[in-house]
Amino acid sequence: MYPQPLPQDLKPLTSLRFWAALWVVLFHYRTYAEGWGWAYSLLGKGYLGVDFFFVLSGFILAHVYGREFSAGTYRHSRFIVKRIARVYPMHMVMLAFFVSLGLAAPAVGLVLDSAGRYDFLQIPAQLLLVHAWIGTGETFNYPSWSISAEFFAYLSFPVVMLLANRPRLMAGLGLAAVFGWYFGAILVTGKPSTWLNDWQIMRIMPEFLLGAGLRQLMAVTRIPILDRWLATPAMALGVVVLALIDAPDWVMIAALIALLAAAAERARSGISGALETPFSLYLGEISYALYMVHVAVGMVWFELAHRSLGPVTGWASIALVLVGLILAILAAAAAEFLIERPGRRLVTSLTARSRTQEAPR
Repeated sequence: MYPQPLPQDLKPLTSLRFWAALWVVLFHYRTYAEGWGWAYSLLGKGYLGVDFFFVLSGFILAHVYGREFSAGTYRHSRFIVKRIARVYPMHMVMLAFFVSLGLAAPAVGLVLDSAGRYDFLQIPAQLLLVHAWIGTGETFNYPSWSISAEFFAYLSFPVVMLLANRPRLMAGLGLAAVFGWYFGAILVTGKPSTWLNDWQIMRIMPEFLLGAGLRQLMAVTRIPILDRWLATPAMALGVVVLALIDAPDWVMIAALIALLAAAAERARSGISGALETPFSLYLGEISYALYMVHVAVGMVWFELAHRSLGPVTGWASIALVLVGLILAILAAAAAEFLIERPGRRLVTSLTARSRTQEAPR
């Protein structure tokens, strides 16, 4: 007998998106402050927030579209349009910001950090969202490399779901792919696999497959130990502790997978707490905007602070980072309201109008 189905709205996973995005933001902002002490290892593992997003993305998309695959009603063109509406408007606005910055900086005598990121020959690849496919993912708004990698996974989604009706095999292959890729990359390059930014497609696809497989597996199998109300906070605390002791990335990734599974079981059990509050869910809704705007906000804020205050050290530098974090969250709230929502409506309306015009009369 199959367990109780997962609810359509997985609220804890929505809330966790914000904390994953916040982890990435702190990872990028940590270099602006001194004196983090014991917390520096936690912040230094923030790049793993992207790996969590990749697994989560596969899980959520398999959850939302799994029934359509089973019923034979899935339409890939409709799926891609929805994905474009979700990610493209924000990407375009931030690309325009960084292109404008790259053009204006020489005119006003501003010296840009990492000037190589402003490679105008890469604009076509950015516009097509393929920049992570060709090893140029970290140009302009560099967090967008993961959006490009996600787009590759979106295009591959029907292939990923070929094993949707064999969940144990699908999840097993996902696990083998994630950890096989991880240890294989270390063996070949001698570098931690999550730092191999030239392998951006290889970084997402195993994790995306694992996320989709995990969701299909949880549709037919329950994990009783994870459905307790303490399971999700315990798993989250475990991730924090592992980061603080600088655990190997493969251990961290395993803990993040367990955290995702615990949050899904929490949703199935109907547990209500901090992750299910309206405010927590709202933070989850602005997580994509936070991820996309935080580099621009940080560049402006820390440049202005440096010019106004000069070098800042110690606890004052940490306060500077925390103010920057607040500004990034406020900017994300504004961007979600002013860019994401209307952009999504615009793309959806344009495609709907196109289908109407193409329909036979």
